[in-house]
Amino acid sequence: MSSNKIHIVFGVSAKNTLLSSKEMSDRIDAVISLNDDLRVGPIFNLGKSDSRLKRQDWLTSTMPCQEVAASLRSDVSSDFDTIQNIKAHINNKTEIFIWCGRTTSDRLATARLVYELQDAFEHLRITDIPNITIQSKFGHNYPPKCLGVMNPEEVHLITKYFKKITKEECDMWSSIWTRLENETGLIRVGKANGKIESKDVSYFDELLLSNCKEHFLQASRIVGETLIDIGFEASDSTLNWRLVCLVKNKELEFEGKLNGLNEYKVKRATK
Repeated sequence: MSSNKIHIVFGVSAKNTLLSSKEMSDRIDAVISLNDDLRVGPIFNLGKSDSRLKRQDWLTSTMPCQEVAASLRSDVSSDFDTIQNIKAHINNKTEIFIWCGRTTSDRLATARLVYELQDAFEHLRITDIPNITIQSKFGHNYPPKCLGVMNPEEVHLITKYFKKITKEECDMWSSIWTRLENETGLIRVGKANGKIESKDVSYFDELLLSNCKEHFLQASRIVGETLIDIGFEASDSTLNWRLVCLVKNKELEFEGKLNGLNEYKVKRATK
């Protein structure tokens, strides 16, 4: 990691968006993507190898699609190694730019990152996205939700909103992570007031059921409608897991293979 200006984004789509920005190409030396979806699964003490293994084993045993589970498992170890590498290469000239959006996944990952880098908080710069409004290429103003859903040609408009975080802000982000990692709920969602809360694994089940009918529908359709209903507060892999659980609990009937979303259909169970 030779660059002293490190840009950290959350998710592959966010990285692709930033790297596709022509306006940013001469300002970006190093772009790092953290990909572990911290909205689901155990997150306690991820600095310890046994805790990371517990998270990996949970993801592997829980997610019905093993191809997805393998990718999620890899993200756990990859993110840890990446953060350790960042910590090891911080020097007096290092500036770390954290592209945090409004989404729960971005804010969770930011809280974890700031917690891990709190001893070097003076090197951190963060976007103040909750207070940003930018003008799109079509001329209208809008509040960007996160980097991953922006047009690449609009990304440079965010750069002026980066600011150094204060010790108080560092403590605030760190306290969010400390609180959540010590809670027992395995699903984390953002509420209307901005607070992230831990919930039971069945949190999305009723909404999934409400989108199911008396006739078979593709699982991908059910999950897609539910994602819109919840404002994409969960991933499609998380909702796929919950849909399979509803089948196993006899609340839904299915046909096909309980694996990927395009491999099976579901309907309400016959009473």
